[in-house]
Amino acid sequence: MANYYFHPTADQGTGSGDSAINAKAFTNSALATAEGAISSGDTIFFDTSATYAVGGSLDFCSAETSKVINYKTTDGLKAKFTCTGCDFGNTSLVSALNYENIDVSASATVDPIDLYQLTSEATRLQTFNGCLFDAVYFFQESGSTGCPRANFTGCIFTQNSNKYFFEHRNGSNVAADCVFTNCTITNPGGVGGYRTIIFRKVNCTLQNCIILDTTNSYTTMGVDSTITISPFNSFLQADGTSLSSDANNLAVDPQFVDSANGDYRLRPASPCINAGTAS
Repeated sequence: MANYYFHPTADQGTGSGDSAINAKAFTNSALATAEGAISSGDTIFFDTSATYAVGGSLDFCSAETSKVINYKTTDGLKAKFTCTGCDFGNTSLVSALNYENIDVSASATVDPIDLYQLTSEATRLQTFNGCLFDAVYFFQESGSTGCPRANFTGCIFTQNSNKYFFEHRNGSNVAADCVFTNCTITNPGGVGGYRTIIFRKVNCTLQNCIILDTTNSYTTMGVDSTITISPFNSFLQADGTSLSSDANNLAVDPQFVDSANGDYRLRPASPCINAGTAS
């Protein structure tokens, strides 16, 4: 089978084929059917004409698969999903999943965005490009051993309000393995009197990233984590102090266009423009 197409609200066709005019109305069960029907390396496309309003949890690749599956939009714009929670992959995942221009707004206050994977093998890497995650919490979970691996490029993480922003939980002592490139993390504010810890049990590399905490001045970059800071990043707390003593941290206000309304583009005078590295 070739690629598969989805529309936010109504059937345009059967979903199968290589044309958006065949798009099928989106549901979790329809997505699972598509994932089971396509061949490894094929793509599931999403029409961007309206928001995908999912009544409950949104599940990408909820069943075990050995296929490489790509999730993209038909026109390179954003496919916007609203849901209570969102699961990417599953604890039996044995393949690579690639997401591009997927925006998820999850309303749940417990485990709103979950990233699942079986082990840390390179073939089981999940990649996210140009995605946005609007939720109070983000965590990874794997099988009983090993750890999940994920690469995030050009992604935005907003409205975090849990003790941890990004946590690996699976009952083992192995830390998750992640790379963040050209990503933005905003307002990782702790709750219940807790300080915010950005990463817990996550071994990660940060390059050309922005972390801006406008809610408190007692944020910790990580616990039980190995964090590699590659030139150059900007990590800043609400009181104007740096989140990191690393020499590669610029610690400047990135000057977003309108972060209050979700516009995280940089203003023309932003000190972060051309301050990173292309390598």
